Amino acid sequence: MRILIYFVVALAPMWAGKKALSWEPAKVESSFYQMHHGARFVPYNPDLGTNTASVHESIYIDAGEWLYHVSREVTPRGILRLADQTRIEVAVDGKTLVMRIGGKQYSAKIEQKSRGGTAPSRR
Repeated sequence: MRILIYFVVALAPMWAGKKALSWEPAKVESSFYQMHHGARFVPYNPDLGTNTASVHESIYIDAGEWLYHVSREVTPRGILRLADQTRIEVAVDGKTLVMRIGGKQYSAKIEQKSRGGTAPSRR
């Protein structure tokens, strides 16, 4: 009986389904990339083959009342390459910011959430 109860409790969140996200318009203030261990970022070049080195992508997003600094680790092929002032939609899901761009959703860890203001310039 204990195993059945444990099984039901463990699977309850999956049965509940995903929560609805509250989307709000936003724009990209700045975005930049850095290879791990301080190496210089080099964009993916299909002629040279697949570059699998991990890249730290850092993005500042202005969502009106809030300014988000988000980051994620990706390969050079997975970088969003968001231009400054690009209009996107965002939704907060715990400590994750979900970004909706061109009909696709991407998630990134929220590093900092602050009230309005301006993002630092590119390095």
